[in-house]
Amino acid sequence: FHSVPEGRFLLANPALAAMLGYASAEELVTTVSDIGAQLFVDPAQRSSILAVLLQDGQWFRDEISLRRRDDRILIAELAGRAVFNPDGQVVYLEGFIQDITERKQAEEALRESERKFAKTFHSSPMAMTLSTVDTGRFIDVNEEFLRFHERSREEVVGHTAMDLGFWDSSGQRSAIVAEIVAGNSVRDRELQVLVRSGELRTLIWSGELVVIKGEPCLLGSALDITKRKWAEEELAQAKDAAESA
Repeated sequence: FHSVPEGRFLLANPALAAMLGYASAEELVTTVSDIGAQLFVDPAQRSSILAVLLQDGQWFRDEISLRRRDDRILIAELAGRAVFNPDGQVVYLEGFIQDITERKQAEEALRESERKFAKTFHSSPMAMTLSTVDTGRFIDVNEEFLRFHERSREEVVGHTAMDLGFWDSSGQRSAIVAEIVAGNSVRDRELQVLVRSGELRTLIWSGELVVIKGEPCLLGSALDITKRKWAEEELAQAKDAAESA
């Protein structure tokens, strides 16, 4: 489009007219006499952009909120510049507008999803971990994981389970990751790990692949069943003793 600083269109293309809900470019040009007041959700935003354009005339980009003819709001990216004559007077403002509403909505939906994930992750009563698939480096862990392993966040994040001595052998994790990467679901797998005190504890562990910022990661959850295993062993021993008496 071309417009004048006072807020009138000189010309617009059909794509802009359709974007803003007008039947034709001619209708948009004749109907809108004050771009700031009629199209901008916040008229002051156009005034700020205009001040920048009139100052140096160079191409300028900004994200703007516009009101369509049917009162629906769209988010757009504006690229504009001021065109001057040899005397330094503004001839017109030239601009291009791209509707980015869907992209912004998708970004907000992703942020909301990430917020919900983070809340669930950190408040879970199970020990939760997020680690890189290839190296096993911990990206994040929740408070239950830290309590269980008797570690601080600084000791864990950025390190691997092998660095911290959680596994008795590197092959244990490698075998599980290979299953998950192959597309097999790992659910309720009984594993044994070492905590900081040196005690060997038994877990029920589940894991799956998730994509975080475009990178595949391993999301793990674990439930400590050590006391239950002890109780089961004591019960079995008592049963054996009774049967042999």
